[in-house]
Parts: sequence; structure tokens; C-alpha cells
Amino acid sequence: MNVDKHSSPDGASEPASSPEAFPRFPGASTERQSAPTSGFPGATTATPETGGAQDASHKVPEQAAAPYAGTRHEAWTRPTTDTEGPADSQAKLFSRERRHGDYLAVRTWRTARRLVTADSFPERYAEAIRQCQQPVSTGRRLGIVSAGGGTGKSTVAAALSLLFAYARIDHIAALDLSDAPSGLNARMPAEGPELSLAEAAQHAARVGDPAESLRRVSASLSPALHRISAHRHEPSLDAEAIGSLYQLLSRTCAVSLVEIPSALVADCPQALSQLHAVCLATAPTSAGVEAAGTLLSFLDTEAPNVPVIPALVNAQRTAAADREIAAHEFSRALSGQGRKIKVQRIGADRHLATGGRISLQRIGEARRLQLAHLAGTLLSLATGHHTPAAAGSAADHAGNRA
Repeated sequence: MNVDKHSSPDGASEPASSPEAFPRFPGASTERQSAPTSGFPGATTATPETGGAQDASHKVPEQAAAPYAGTRHEAWTRPTTDTEGPADSQAKLFSRERRHGDYLAVRTWRTARRLVTADSFPERYAEAIRQCQQPVSTGRRLGIVSAGGGTGKSTVAAALSLLFAYARIDHIAALDLSDAPSGLNARMPAEGPELSLAEAAQHAARVGDPAESLRRVSASLSPALHRISAHRHEPSLDAEAIGSLYQLLSRTCAVSLVEIPSALVADCPQALSQLHAVCLATAPTSAGVEAAGTLLSFLDTEAPNVPVIPALVNAQRTAAADREIAAHEFSRALSGQGRKIKVQRIGADRHLATGGRISLQRIGEARRLQLAHLAGTLLSLATGHHTPAAAGSAADHAGNRA
């Protein structure tokens, strides 16, 4: 006598669809359902009516014919990224920030080559750093502007600030005049003194005797890179407050990098006219060059005495052919405006492209040299030691590659 596998010890037949026959778990249905079939001819399945077996090829109810019908047999899926906590996101961002600008194979080949032959990079980089160390009588204010977003303006401002802080033993300031959250502050190292725009404006408004102001402010600052940016719910500074803040920076910091948002360029031209030199960051595209030409015409009107250095920043990894076309169009536009300026280039870098905090040691050598020459050129123009044409020639000799 054949005993059904679902029979009880006393011989009574127990329905196969009993809820106790299946494990319970979150999301499981508590309704009685027929046991799933194997889905191929010749298989047998138990039925609640007979407790016996029948051929699987026989017609069964539609719900039981579906091999995996019901919520009890839903396939497991990997949780989405929405379930990741803040610690997971921070870990991934930290991993990207540690990415080097040059690939490992490039660095290995370069190290092996330097074992057998001389390399000009150390001398060229040291010369660019010496340009960043030239003395200044009063603090120099260097502006970074662009005709739109996504041009790498915050990246350039942060990298130049780090270069000046590395090259000099003076106070260096990185000032962001845009509203919170600050894109410049997000690219700077987390350590170091930080001051809000409102606090800096209050210091500048209380300036009485210049010597007393200098002594009071400098006493609270150690030689380092100082970050000044707007905090949440802080009002924007007007032209008078920006002018007072500029004067305070010139008395306390040897070099100040000022990132000026595109909206403030038109609303407050005084923020540009009181700078000593300006870097115009532009995307290497035809649209970016056209917008930069319009901004240059505006600068000629509102800040005619401020020297401008244009820079093509390859922040979006633009194709080589498009970069060359954009550089040619930019040079032609500058010549049409009577500007004898050489366009500088900042190439694409894997470390800078992460969008995280910047480390000078992780920037690729070619881009680090380009940024160092740009920093030295801006400071030379701000101190009146070089003309824009001469500075552009020096940059070309350094071998700027996009």
C-alpha cells in the first residue's frame, strides 16, 4: 500500500495546501494555494481532494499552472542604492577622491624612464612654483570668472588656492561670493580655518585704525589657507560690503583667490573692477567660446584696467578635435578684440573630475604644471611684472596640453 507523503501518522490525509506546510516570511500570502507544479510532462503533484498524485499534464486550475505564481515565489533582487546609508556614500566619495590623475601604467612607465634618462618636469615645475613665490607689497586679489556653469571654475579656483598655499608661507584666502552651498568650499580640504561671508563682512565693517585691524585679525589667523564662503540663510553682500572685504583681505592675506558667480558679474561689476587680475575659465566648446567672447566685451567696459587671462578648461573630457576648434575660435575672437593674449589650457584630469576634495599630490603631472603656470601668470599680471602676451608665451614654452 502506497502511503502519500502528506498523510498523517494515523493514516488521515492532510491537505497539501495547508498553511503549516509552508514557511512564513514577510510578504508571504496566507491564502490556501495549490502546490506549484514542476512545469514539465510526467511530473506528479498532490491534490487536496484525493491526497494522491496525478499526472502534471492534466489540466489544473490557472493559478496552479503558473509555476511561480503568488507572492510566495517572488525572485530576490539586490537592494537599490537608495538603501545605502550616509557612511556608504561617504566611503565611495572618499574612494573617488583618492583616485590619481594619471593612470597607474603611466606613472609606472614614467618612473622607470626617469631611472635611465633625465626629465624636465621637476625643473619646469620648480620654476612655476618660484613664480608663485614672488613678493607682493600688498595683498593681491585674483578673480576666477566664467560665462556659465560647468566650466570648471570652482575646480580651478580651489587648485590655484592650494598651489599658493603650498608655495608660500603667507596667509592665503579662498573666497567664494556665490550663495550657499559653496562649490569652492566642497573642493577644498576639510581641515583649516573657515569663515562665513557674514563674519568676514562684520570684521571688515569694524575696521578703524588699519594697524589695529591688521593686528586683531592676524592674531586669530595662523599662516594657512583660509576658506571664506556663504553659509545657509546668509544674505548676499552688496557692493560696499564686497569692497570692504577686499580691503580687509589685502591687509591680511598675501594672495586671495575670489570665485565670482556669473550672476554677480552683471549685478555687481565692482566685484570685478577691484581685482588685480582675472582668469576667465571657459569650456572648450563653440558655445563656451562664444559666451566667453561676450563676457570679455563686458569686462572691457566695466573693468578696462584689469588684465584677463583666458583658460580653456577641459572639465568634461571634450574630444581632441573639438578642443582644437574651440582654441582656434577663441584665439581668433581675442585677436578681433585687439587682445594679444595666448589662451592657456587645463587638460582633463581623473582626480579633478571626481568632484571631491582636491589633493595636489594626486593631480596628474601635466595638469599640475599647467595649473602652476596659470597661478604664476596671474600673480605676475597682478603685480605688473609681465604683460599678458609675455605671460602667454611663457605658458606656451611650458607645453600646455589639453
